[in-house]
Amino acid sequence: MRKNPNVLFLVDEAYYEFYGKSVCHLITECKNLIITRTFSKAFALACFRIGYCISNEENIKAINKLRNPKSVAMPSQIAASAALDDIEYMHSFVKEVKAARDFFINGLQKLNIQISTQSEANFVLFQSRHAKELAFYMQSNGIFVRDYAHIIPNACRITIGTQEQMHKVLECIKQFLDK
Repeated sequence: MRKNPNVLFLVDEAYYEFYGKSVCHLITECKNLIITRTFSKAFALACFRIGYCISNEENIKAINKLRNPKSVAMPSQIAASAALDDIEYMHSFVKEVKAARDFFINGLQKLNIQISTQSEANFVLFQSRHAKELAFYMQSNGIFVRDYAHIIPNACRITIGTQEQMHKVLECIKQFLDK
């Protein structure tokens, strides 16, 4: 960013609340930095399609000139405001998701399933020789898994639910592997 001051850098911090690391400290130093965050993940407000950006005053003024002031629906604004009024709920939700994620990763490892990347988010990317078949099997059992083979060979991605839900997911994977 420092080497390219005429290039605008957009950093997506959608998973900031899970990861805990940010580049916000660079905002005052790097005038070409815009950070985006969402209420979709840690605040569990995906259906409201609401987020925000963090940058220096000049960038925010430029963005405000371009954006439609009515682009965020009133129910979304109310939901985001209510979420901000109860930050403790978000923290407990993130803690619960992290525990369920760790439980799920541990379960996958016990099944000798390779984790593609160490997740700091609310999803896990894992690999299986039969990823497409596994994704189809799980979907036929009411569990939605994204087939990521078009990006990473034999990869599937699953969003983390409650620990009870992730236990059911592991049972379904085990049933598939035992076939």
